Amino acid sequence: DSDSDSDTDGDGDGDGDGDGDGDGDGDGDGDGDGDGDGDADQCTDDLDCVPAQCCHPDACVPAAEAPECNGIFCTDECRQGTMDCGAGHCGCEQGACVVVAGLGGVR
Repeated sequence: DSDSDSDTDGDGDGDGDGDGDGDGDGDGDGDGDGDGDGDADQCTDDLDCVPAQCCHPDACVPAAEAPECNGIFCTDECRQGTMDCGAGHCGCEQGACVVVAGLGGVR
């Protein structure tokens, strides 16, 4: 190639994928996850996501950001607007941890 880096793709960034952004995934957005949307993904699978709160969760986060729930006791009520009582579960959609309506897979 005619650029000054050590790879053979000709884009000058040295990662070898030819898109010029330097992250090596080939999609051109620079975030390193390969999906082309420009944000770094939180997840790739539903199992990567967990409830954001210990009790009556209404949001999901990546497992690495899971709250510490040891010793926490929750009420047995089914609160509206939460994932209580099978109303929802955590899932991964387009790289983001989100609440999905209904029962999910058993973990």
